[in-house]
Amino acid sequence: VSLLQDMPHVDVQIYQDGQIGSDGVDARLIELCKKYKARLCTIDYNLNKVAVVEGIQVLNVNDLAMSLRMAYL
Repeated sequence: VSLLQDMPHVDVQIYQDGQIGSDGVDARLIELCKKYKARLCTIDYNLNKVAVVEGIQVLNVNDLAMSLRMAYL
């Protein structure tokens, strides 16, 4: 939480949905992103591709790290 105090422009919401996905974690994440119109932050390549196909905005942490590394070098 202290990290979020340093980033006032980031809005983080935690939902107590309570449901367990029967189709697996990835399917549940996709479902929740659609339900709450959320963005997805992941390092999972396949989940990233599925989310993009489903119309969900994705921040891929690996891509972010690569961009920062290239800018630094």
